[in-house]
Amino acid sequence: MRQKQKIFNVLVSTSLLASLVLPAWVSADNTLQPAPIDFSQQHVAVQRTTLTSPAAKAASVTQAVYQIVSVEAIPDSSYPYRTRAFEFSLPDKVKVQLSDGSETELYVGWSFHAYKPDNGTGGAFVAEGTLRENPWGNSLPSNIGNPNHIKATANIVIDAPKQVVSIAALPDIGDVLNGTSFYSLDLPDEAEVTLDDQSAEMVAITWEQSGYTSEKKEAHSVEFTGRLGDRYGLPVGIENKAALQAMCESFL
Repeated sequence: MRQKQKIFNVLVSTSLLASLVLPAWVSADNTLQPAPIDFSQQHVAVQRTTLTSPAAKAASVTQAVYQIVSVEAIPDSSYPYRTRAFEFSLPDKVKVQLSDGSETELYVGWSFHAYKPDNGTGGAFVAEGTLRENPWGNSLPSNIGNPNHIKATANIVIDAPKQVVSIAALPDIGDVLNGTSFYSLDLPDEAEVTLDDQSAEMVAITWEQSGYTSEKKEAHSVEFTGRLGDRYGLPVGIENKAALQAMCESFL
């Protein structure tokens, strides 16, 4: 009975072995030979071998890396004073020349750390762009190197701001009931301003409310002053160096 059991185990193990993909080795005459198998144990043991072929050796050859030699020139551009950086029209991709003489395109991640949008004068600065393989990363393709840290550059000129020289008079507000809240006074939303190039433009007003109270019951008048510009400031291209303010009187 024991002898039959041992024979059954060997047959089962051998049948399982037939379904396996076993390693092999190449002989001197280039014929594929099965790996040696040790049948000395109750369960079959397979000796591990490594197959080395010319194709595998070719796949292990190191990929060539070409160096960035230069980046295409980007035309100068100019914008009104206080233009927001994300509004600059700069390319997402640029052409670069490689050390083997070929040309390819890479994405650019622009940096505007040299830009001072509220310096009061405008001027020029250089935007720098890091070369990269895709729009979201910072690395180059595996076959391109940049040991000299070459970057894309763009010269940007910011025009000098137009200065506010005067504000048109605003009409007074009458027939306002005592106790009216500040936000119900119907103060003007904007005023016409004259700029130093003699042009005119409508500019938003942010009114000061600290001097007004709705608790005063007797008849009286209130003079309101307002800063030019909305919560984000003056419009692009305009500066108010003289700090002129809008004025409006209300009768309650």
